[in-house]
Amino acid sequence: MKLLTKANRRELPALYATDKTGVEPKAVVKFFDPCGSWSWYAAEFDGDDTFYGLVDGHSVEYGYFTLSELEGFRGPLGIGIERFANRLDKVAGVFGLMEPMPGAVEAFAELSTLFDVYILSTPPWDNASGWSDKYAWVHSHLGEAAHKRLILTHHKNLNRGDFLVDDRLANGADRFEGEHLLFGSDAYPDWNSVLEYLRTKA
Repeated sequence: MKLLTKANRRELPALYATDKTGVEPKAVVKFFDPCGSWSWYAAEFDGDDTFYGLVDGHSVEYGYFTLSELEGFRGPLGIGIERFANRLDKVAGVFGLMEPMPGAVEAFAELSTLFDVYILSTPPWDNASGWSDKYAWVHSHLGEAAHKRLILTHHKNLNRGDFLVDDRLANGADRFEGEHLLFGSDAYPDWNSVLEYLRTKA
């Protein structure tokens, strides 16, 4: 299997492309050791050899790794690294590996004191671990303020509220009856901008 296809190269953002956005880059390609437990989630690529992304090995952390290292690796059985050929949101356990976006935990804590806040999230229908992973993530990172406030749904428009902060228009977000703050847009590029606006509405 070719580790990096032409399509992968087109999909991967350039190295450092998200540095100024304040948003942690999203994984585009997963590589894994079929005879071991290590996985590499590539989020950016310099077009030649160097990736930036999440490495799940002895520990889970963001860092740099290279295509040449992956291509040159051979395990005890002589088997090399492989590329996950399916969608990344179908990888079991992937949602539990994600770190909070900059300012997200602090923003949730403050908004919880100003509004009656609930968390709407859409796990992939065909990734069973995604449902429990999202609960575990919320429990671990948001703590008591999020207790029993997680709603997993593919139809966010069925939930009533004044505001929805969401980075997509899918899964009913575009039909939400209240005001949709499109996270990552020019108006709301980060959590600080979201807070500045919502403080005026409390």
